[in-house]
Amino acid sequence: MSEEIPKDKPSLRVIKFEPKKNEKTEEAVKGEEVACDEILKNAMGRLSTVVLVGYTKDEYEYYAASVDDCAEIVWLLERMKKFMVEQADGE
Repeated sequence: MSEEIPKDKPSLRVIKFEPKKNEKTEEAVKGEEVACDEILKNAMGRLSTVVLVGYTKDEYEYYAASVDDCAEIVWLLERMKKFMVEQADGE
């Protein structure tokens, strides 16, 4: 006997994410600051997905993403946060 899902209950959407290998730029390995335009230039042609966050020259927050999937964007940001914390901890 199957149960009927109430109409006011939202459906569950399960998204499977696979961990991906992290890559650091040569400048990040050295701990150097690099101009924003240089970072963007070096990334061109290498990425399949990008989430860009930063500040404009007028100090406004800036956000752009190549995907329209909030779950994927949050996953990517959290994976990068984990990567940075591990690097800071020497792992």
